[in-house]
Amino acid sequence: MKKIIFTAILLMSAGAGMAQSLVHVYRPSASTDDIITTLPSTAKDSLYLEDTYIMSGYALQHYTWSGHFHHIAFDENGTDVYIKNICNDYVFDTYIKGTIISDSIVIPTGQHIFHQDAGEGQDEVDFYLRAVKINDDSTDVVLDSTKTSIVLYVDANGTIHTKGNVGAAYADSTGAMLTKNITYQFVPFDTLTAMVNLPEGVDSVAYDLVYKAETGGNNVGGKAVVAFDGNDVYVKGLSLNKKGWVKGLLQDNVITFPSHQYLGRYNNDENLERDFAVFFNGAEDTGEKDLFGEVYATTDSVAFQYDPETKAFSTQQAVTETIGANNSYSHMVAPSLTPSSTGGEYLPAVPATPTIKSFKNFVFTYFLNVTIPSTDVDGKPLNTDSLYYRFIVDGEPFTFSTSEYNYIDENMTELPYAYQDEGGYGNDIMNVGGDERRITFYSNHSTFGVETVYRINGVENVSDRYVYDVSSQTGEVVPNGIESLQAAKNVTLYDLAGHRVVTPPQSSWSNRTSLE
Repeated sequence: MKKIIFTAILLMSAGAGMAQSLVHVYRPSASTDDIITTLPSTAKDSLYLEDTYIMSGYALQHYTWSGHFHHIAFDENGTDVYIKNICNDYVFDTYIKGTIISDSIVIPTGQHIFHQDAGEGQDEVDFYLRAVKINDDSTDVVLDSTKTSIVLYVDANGTIHTKGNVGAAYADSTGAMLTKNITYQFVPFDTLTAMVNLPEGVDSVAYDLVYKAETGGNNVGGKAVVAFDGNDVYVKGLSLNKKGWVKGLLQDNVITFPSHQYLGRYNNDENLERDFAVFFNGAEDTGEKDLFGEVYATTDSVAFQYDPETKAFSTQQAVTETIGANNSYSHMVAPSLTPSSTGGEYLPAVPATPTIKSFKNFVFTYFLNVTIPSTDVDGKPLNTDSLYYRFIVDGEPFTFSTSEYNYIDENMTELPYAYQDEGGYGNDIMNVGGDERRITFYSNHSTFGVETVYRINGVENVSDRYVYDVSSQTGEVVPNGIESLQAAKNVTLYDLAGHRVVTPPQSSWSNRTSLE
């Protein structure tokens, strides 16, 4: 493959878990007259959502390109059609031209897509539009030299698509391919009509949101806003990244939210042509796992059980955000929503006790998987911007020092709830899903303790401490204010009426007083 000048733009963060990973933007140093770079003034573009499958780059990485905003321009003459960046993994910002014939768009192959001059260590190179197909034994996508055109079909609803395993490629004069797409679908899309909006005059109410980051996982806290308009129910907050409204229908104490509700754009960069549509969906756990955890499959809808007395509603299903039809962006498992007793305001509260889920000894490196609850002792959500956690190692406060930890900017004795070293690209302080963190230590110890601190409205509350004993590989809760496991075992607790409490609930320990 000849060398070309290019700039790689990161499309998705690793935490998002996207298959669509890179957009390569190529800028030609020169152009030729047969490359279409501007539209005639009579051509008017329309917005579509594109789905295609891409094989790209030197190693021809494979990934789905779903929900990409794409413009197709139709000339007023009723005949000519222009499509920009048809193989959009390489953004040359050039057009191909097709002709409307009956219910199809016929696009001649061989159209000149890109030219690069030789110089500065780069070869002269030109790329042209070619047709591709699945080869006879279905093992690869290859050039289809028998085709002099690529045909797109137009359905009655305006959807434009290929038929069968037909696609397009950018290839040089020798037939070497830079990128190839197999199958296309362009669906007409209007962002204004697709977005759910709260009707004027309808009041909304603050709700507390609790969900699980994974099936069988710990509770995670959040906030939502809910509005009732007759039997129509509007919720904002059932998605982690795009806080758009979704709309459901209340019938027989069940609120049903249809899937594929538009939440907004995934902004790739300042160029809106590289943006993608984000959708809300109902989902179910498939029981399978990939690199990023459980795999959730989209269902047609998600049903919440509604309590007309408390106005709370919940489901055992999951809800997801997807980029396009199927690329995972976020998920919540078993979300429940309850009217907020504080009107949505965060008030001082005692944070729930953190736990150490596991300890792994790799000789010179020690991993703790720690759960930092984002709820208080009563299960209500906390403002995670005001939540911190800290470690007590062998009975002494632990400091993460810049001399030992390469990806932090300053010594730290407390870690903010959402903090990850090197902006999420480090390896020592990692968010591994929801409330769970993986913390690396570089020396072994007898005990590892962890506690959370919640500071809000000038009030500080500290959770009970969870202490993990390395030799026994067990952990215990030490009530707040008691300095050792042994002291915790010896203390006698009483309630406010003076009655001895033999096994007090964890959520009440920090509010008890020892009378002996």
